[in-house]
Amino acid sequence: MNDGKCFVCGSKNGKGLNLCYEIDKENQSALCRTVLPEDFEGWRGFIHGGVTASILDGAMVHACLSRDLRCVTAELNIKYKNPIPTNREIEIKSVIKRKFSALLTTEAVITVDGVIAATANAKMFAVKELE
Repeated sequence: MNDGKCFVCGSKNGKGLNLCYEIDKENQSALCRTVLPEDFEGWRGFIHGGVTASILDGAMVHACLSRDLRCVTAELNIKYKNPIPTNREIEIKSVIKRKFSALLTTEAVITVDGVIAATANAKMFAVKELE
């Protein structure tokens, strides 16, 4: 059950990212635009790679919500292409590619000024339909 404490999207997590995703049921996708402060940096001026992984993972979970499915990550593969700067708007997009029984394959991308910063694909396991 969503208690609002998720590190990525929890509105009740004062130490989290507090991302808000727009869910598109027709295209089975999710979209978020945000600016991340220095609180989430690794090297000065750049977002930590683990935070980037969490953002991509959260985006793909939200794509699954477009099918009213509560999912957990079974496998996550990330390619870091460019550093993500702090205090700049980033765009996060995710989409469901396929669904096999309780397993979904998803993809996500983070861009900064239209340039790809990171991509991911994942296998997501549906644990429960939303009520």
